Amino acid sequence: SGLRRESRLAIEAQLRETEGRWNEAASLYESLWTFFPETDRYGIALAEAQLRHGDAIDALQTVVQLTERTRLGASPRLMLVEARCRYQLSEYAEAERVAGDAAVAAEALVAPRLAAQARLLEAHAMWHSVGDDRGVAAYQATLDAFTKLGDLRGRAETLISLARCERDLGRLDRAEAFSRRSLAVARELGSIRAEGEALAHLGSLARLAGDLAEADTL
Repeated sequence: SGLRRESRLAIEAQLRETEGRWNEAASLYESLWTFFPETDRYGIALAEAQLRHGDAIDALQTVVQLTERTRLGASPRLMLVEARCRYQLSEYAEAERVAGDAAVAAEALVAPRLAAQARLLEAHAMWHSVGDDRGVAAYQATLDAFTKLGDLRGRAETLISLARCERDLGRLDRAEAFSRRSLAVARELGSIRAEGEALAHLGSLARLAGDLAEADTL
């Protein structure tokens, strides 16, 4: 009976995730974690669903409870969830620190994909904190990691992040080059969202370049 209840709730929660109904998924994972508190993955899934729903404060409280109730303090996945919470709450310095720790922990466990995801978040947080070439270098190192893994989604996201950095630094030619690389990877991946994001960025760059050209004639 307990197994049937667990299986039913887990399947329902996963279905809500695929539908993007994160609040409902969070409620189901909360029930699973209540009924089966020894199963840490339900607590982590709860925090991730809360975060996807935009409830960073609730997700962070779940992370704290997980850390207190289990021995997951050094779990890179849990640390990455905490870093994402900090990032969503605009606590960029702390997000950078925790994401860096998560990457180190993942590397120690020989989990390179998780490590690359943590490094990407670390780069996001660093860029928000410093806004200079240190952030660009962090993104470039992350891009190298995703390329080595053959992770197209990670490459597309990192390339468009690099394009935004270069745009903000006024290096529009480099921003366009990264945007076009992101577009090519998005099409190889078959991601409509990533392709649309790259096309939108190319459009904004074209408008910005036009505005600058007009300003030069004044």
